[in-house]
Amino acid sequence: MGDELPKDEAQQPSLTFLFEDPRLVMGASSRMMVRVISSVTYIFLGAAAAALLLFPDKMWAKAIGVCIALFLLDRLVHLADGEKSLAELPHEGVVNLAPYLRPLAFRAIQEAFQKSLLFGHDFYLALAEELLQRREVREGLHRLDVVPEEFRAKLDELLREGSAAPSREEQLALATRLVAAACGKALQNGHHYIRLADLFAALATMEDPLIRRLFRTFGIEADDMERALLFSIARSRSLFGGGVLAGIGGFRHETHRGPRHRIMNRAWTSRPTYTLDQFGTDFTDLARQGTIGFLVGHEKEYKRMVDTLARPLNPNVILVGDPGVGKEATVAHLALNIIRDKVPKALFDKRVVALHLSSLVAGASPEEVQQRLQRIAEEIVIAGNVILYIPDIHNLVKTSGGEYMSAADALIPIVMNNAFPVVGATYPKEFKEYVESRSDFVGAFEVIHVEEISEDEAERLLVYHALILEQMTGVLVSFGAVKEAVRVAKKYFRQKLLPSSAEEILKEAVSEAKKKGASFLSPDVVVAVAERKTTVPIHEATKEESEKLLHFEEIVHQRFVNQDEAVKVVAQALREYRSGLARPGGPIASFLFVGPTGVGKTQLAKLIAEIQFGSPELMVRFDMSE
Repeated sequence: MGDELPKDEAQQPSLTFLFEDPRLVMGASSRMMVRVISSVTYIFLGAAAAALLLFPDKMWAKAIGVCIALFLLDRLVHLADGEKSLAELPHEGVVNLAPYLRPLAFRAIQEAFQKSLLFGHDFYLALAEELLQRREVREGLHRLDVVPEEFRAKLDELLREGSAAPSREEQLALATRLVAAACGKALQNGHHYIRLADLFAALATMEDPLIRRLFRTFGIEADDMERALLFSIARSRSLFGGGVLAGIGGFRHETHRGPRHRIMNRAWTSRPTYTLDQFGTDFTDLARQGTIGFLVGHEKEYKRMVDTLARPLNPNVILVGDPGVGKEATVAHLALNIIRDKVPKALFDKRVVALHLSSLVAGASPEEVQQRLQRIAEEIVIAGNVILYIPDIHNLVKTSGGEYMSAADALIPIVMNNAFPVVGATYPKEFKEYVESRSDFVGAFEVIHVEEISEDEAERLLVYHALILEQMTGVLVSFGAVKEAVRVAKKYFRQKLLPSSAEEILKEAVSEAKKKGASFLSPDVVVAVAERKTTVPIHEATKEESEKLLHFEEIVHQRFVNQDEAVKVVAQALREYRSGLARPGGPIASFLFVGPTGVGKTQLAKLIAEIQFGSPELMVRFDMSE
């Protein structure tokens, strides 16, 4: 049976997937026989390797023994891997997905396949039963505030209800559809193989009445399930040699020795860059150490940047975006992909070096600055393997300060001659004020606007930051807390962009939980922290507050006479806000009170602040006459 992978998930628009394997049609005795033969073969090979290595004078025997030992060691190291990596997935044609599953994931499908045929169970429910036995799936449910035992009880109840016994062909079609969706999840999350967690996340997307009923009972959305499972996936990858968390720090053991500085490419054609190294930071060194390079979102901006840097003419980019939006993270991700050889041929084996203009001009005369820049440019041209990254590139073209004018005069002509690739970063205000007016300078660059990441991407990134906070504090973070931090940050803390605003709230919430001796961070603590920072009620209305809102007009009129229409409109707006019916993305409400002096305009505003927010002091008054 075949199934097409969703385009938005796998970015493989012309692939058709199959799921076929002889082990799926084997009986229990046949499968047991295969396992016994396999185990006996490995035991025999191990014994043969040991015996051959014991021959004292036979070099040929030792050589064969070493080869067998290396083969067994390789099998042991890759025991949990699939036969093929998803990195090898072709771009078109018909592909059998069975070799891309990890052995544990395939075994879960195999067991569910057999149980479904034998007992007449729904295939997806049988698979959920198998997956629920795995630690990473149980942890994902726990992160969603779902008790795994309660989930299992409901699953058993649905299994007992029974269903029509499916045929083998129907089972295979269901399995193919599921594995195709799981492959999309695995590719989306950068996995090399289809894992147990990918199967469970894919289960939540299946159009099966029983499995949908199971997930709906616990209020589990498909996207939430996928991101909650990232907790256990990221933890296992960080503990067992993975680098998914290394690029954001916090998951590496401290070392007294810094990263080895490499200036030589693998072709041994580059040259040292002593002056550049003195005033710059080598991002490829940091990426090799594992301290930078992690990126969530910004796929379009990153692809445009790489395509531009790889072209022969004008290989220069300016990244324009607000502080904390991810400009430097995008450049750091390029450094990481360079050391992984995941870049176009033109960028292969390059170094990404950030030039710090502040240290370059510190304590130097304009002539010295110009000489330094000239030496740096000459070193880069001679080396031939450097991509120059200039943070705050607007400082090059500022009209204030002799040093910066000297820097611009020395470097801009070199940049415009396409001598080497350059990536600059600046902010929208500075770009418009200083850079955009220099048409000769802007013309040499491809301008890429780096936008704020989406809430979904922020949730995904915050999962990894939450794991770091857990390691530091010992407080377990629920996915609900992560989701709530992103929601309130997006709605109430617009002075900062995602993910920075959400990270700050989550950090404060974890700190608050730690102070109170809590071992688990729930969404309520995040809401409480956000309320303290904004003095705006964000939590669900309590019974007492609901009574206040229902009788708002009566409470106001105990201390306020007349103005019934104004009081009624204000009360209606507050009730809509606290019930979640207000317009998203805007203020609670905006009112213009018009009337002569003394009719109660200011008094009504004070009463609103006192009743809704706790104190009339929380009203900010601007006297426009002053």
